[in-house]
Amino acid sequence: SQGRMEEALALNKIVLAVKPWHVGALSHIVTVYEALGDSMNARAWAKFRLPNFSPTGSNKRRERWVEQAISDATRLYEQGEMANAMIFGEPDLKTNNRNYDDDAWQ
Repeated sequence: SQGRMEEALALNKIVLAVKPWHVGALSHIVTVYEALGDSMNARAWAKFRLPNFSPTGSNKRRERWVEQAISDATRLYEQGEMANAMIFGEPDLKTNNRNYDDDAWQ
């Protein structure tokens, strides 16, 4: 069973290498470390999780977490776009500025 836990840790860390904001992977790593009895690593990873929502509080920590996740996602998206352009060249048709309603069937 411990082998499966180690495998779960490895897989979740792979997910985080690609999507550092992945809430499920962050939470699962904490859960796995808790199941392994490793409270030190569980606490260390818990710091990276999305902070709980407080209906009466300011939620500043949660807001900063979301802003960082958006920043990370944007950075990784832009890096991926640059890598694709280097590999495949510029796209033949730029769809970012296209209005899809122009040719929509009515």
